[in-house]
Amino acid sequence: IRDIGVTGVQTCALPISRIISCENKDIKLENTKVELTTKKNIKKYISTDLDREFYISTPTCITRKLPIILLFHGGGEDPWNDEGTGILNYTEFYKTNSICIAFRGQKSNNGHTYKNAFPWLKHNPKNDINFVETIMDRLKKSTFSKNCDFNRIYASGKSDGGGFCFYRSEEHTSELQSR
Repeated sequence: IRDIGVTGVQTCALPISRIISCENKDIKLENTKVELTTKKNIKKYISTDLDREFYISTPTCITRKLPIILLFHGGGEDPWNDEGTGILNYTEFYKTNSICIAFRGQKSNNGHTYKNAFPWLKHNPKNDINFVETIMDRLKKSTFSKNCDFNRIYASGKSDGGGFCFYRSEEHTSELQSR
């Protein structure tokens, strides 16, 4: 990959026939707007109808359909931050050849967490499962979906986010199967 001097435009040293997408554009999802772009090709999105945040990281050049990694931070933590303590930061999944989606939990007594992370919170009306499903459905309907391998979806989380991953995997075994 090399910068050709035009803002946001880079070239990719691959045969044209192998390139699916080589651009740094916003992913257009229904009822969603981009609020922030970081230096690491990570963009912060706001779901305007759900009033929830998530971050998406993609490689600059996409040469094939990529797996999707869903990330869930620990209680009181962030999906991404400039201090380097967000789940996208310390896992460095943003450096992989995959599409990473890091979701922000709901406001709680210790910052942000996932209300459905543990069995005693399973049926909380502020449902995090619905948030993740809504974003995934919007991704499937987007023009960017041509870059996504929806047969390879993985999830990772820390602490409360790990509990949420476990709960989500029980509820969605067909989607999150090991392949």
